[in-house]
Amino acid sequence: MISIAIIGTRHSVNPEQVRALIDAFLMDFACQEIEIVSGKCPTGVDQIAERYAREHGILFVGYPPDAETGTFPQRCFKRDTKIATHARHTLALPCEHSLGTYLTVRLFNAKGGPKAAVHVIPCGLPRGGRMLHHSSNRRTLATPS
Repeated sequence: MISIAIIGTRHSVNPEQVRALIDAFLMDFACQEIEIVSGKCPTGVDQIAERYAREHGILFVGYPPDAETGTFPQRCFKRDTKIATHARHTLALPCEHSLGTYLTVRLFNAKGGPKAAVHVIPCGLPRGGRMLHHSSNRRTLATPS
C-alpha cells in the first residue's frame, strides 16, 4: 500500500480547487492501493482530504495533535513528524503563511525519496495559486480554472 500525505492550510479554501488538485495528483497512482494520511484538522485541506478518502473508498489515516503532549507547537511538531515519516508521497496545499504545512514538507523532503509537490492556494478565494516546487518525475499541477 502506498501512503500519500495530503496536507495544507486549516483556513477556508475552495473545496473544488482542492479536490481537483487531489484528483490530478492521485492520477499517478491510479491502479495502486493507496491510503491518505493527513493531520485530521476539522477544517481546511485536512477535512477535504478525509472526506475525499471516504467518498472514494480510500483508507484514511489521521494524525491529530496529541492533546497530552507539551505545548501546542510541540504537539503540532510531533504530529507533523508522524505524517512526514508515515507518507511515501506528499501533496501539500498551503496558503502563503501555513507554517505547519511548510514544516511537514521540510521534514518529508529531508528523509530522501520523492520530493513533496507543493501548490500554494489562496485562502478564501475561488481561484488562483502557483506551483512552488515539484519533483522532476512529476508533472506540474495546473491551477483549475
